[in-house]
Amino acid sequence: MDARRVQAAPLPVQAQYVLDQAGIGNVTCIAQPTSSAGVARATGDYETMKDALYIRLWLLNNTALSSAQGRAWAREVNARLGLKLIDPAPFTAHQVIYTAKPNFIGFADPVPNRWMLLPGASEVANIDPPQEVFTGAMSACRASPPQGETWRTHLERIGSEEFGFYQPILSVIGAAVHEARGMPPNLEEIISSIRGRIVDRSHLRPPDDIQKYASADYLLAKFRWASQHQLNAFRARIGLRPIQKFGAAGG
Repeated sequence: MDARRVQAAPLPVQAQYVLDQAGIGNVTCIAQPTSSAGVARATGDYETMKDALYIRLWLLNNTALSSAQGRAWAREVNARLGLKLIDPAPFTAHQVIYTAKPNFIGFADPVPNRWMLLPGASEVANIDPPQEVFTGAMSACRASPPQGETWRTHLERIGSEEFGFYQPILSVIGAAVHEARGMPPNLEEIISSIRGRIVDRSHLRPPDDIQKYASADYLLAKFRWASQHQLNAFRARIGLRPIQKFGAAGG
C-alpha cells in the first residue's frame, strides 16, 4: 500500500501506515491531519507534494528522548525507507507547531474530523534513543563533528529527501564555525555555496521558503548565532559566564 493510496484512506489507516513504516507498530496514539491535508498545493514540481501524507501523531514512548535524539531517530527512519516519511522539525524544542483547526474561506473543510484517539495493542512505543547524535549548529559549535565531516559534507544534504532544508543549513553553518573557531574567514564563499545549493533544490519547496532560506541576511544571522554559541562554549570551558545572546536559530 503506497502513500498516495493511504492518503485517501480513513484517518486510522493513515496513522497505522505511518506507525508500521516507522517500525513502531500497533501503539495507542492521537492522530490529527494537518491544515494542509486534502488541500492542493501550488503549481510546478511542488504540486507533487500534495500526494504526501499530512498527519501528526502523538504517542508515549517507554524512554525519554532529547530533541537531538528525536531528530536523529526521524532521520534514521527516513534513511531506511529512502524517503522523508517523518519530519524531524517537530522534535526541536523551540519549533512552533500550529495545531488549531484552520479556517476555510469559500469552501468546506476537506477533513472535518481533525482529532482522533486510536487505541493500540500497546500503550507505549519502544523507540530506542539513537546512539550517534550530531545534527544541528549548536552541536557543531560545542563538540567535534564526526571524523571526516566538514561543512561541505552537510552542504550536500540540503534539499535531500532525508534531511530537508532547515537542519542541513544549520549544520553547514555550525560545522563551518567549528572549523574556524568563530566566524569563518571564507564566509562569503560558504554563504554563496549554501545559496547555490538551495536554489538548485528550489523545486522541492514553496517559493516563499526558498526565498527565506536563500536570503543573505537570513544566513548571516544564523552565522552570528552559531558564532555566539562557539564563543560561549569557550567561555564556559574557562569558567566565564556566557555573554548575552543576539538572535536565535529558530526559523
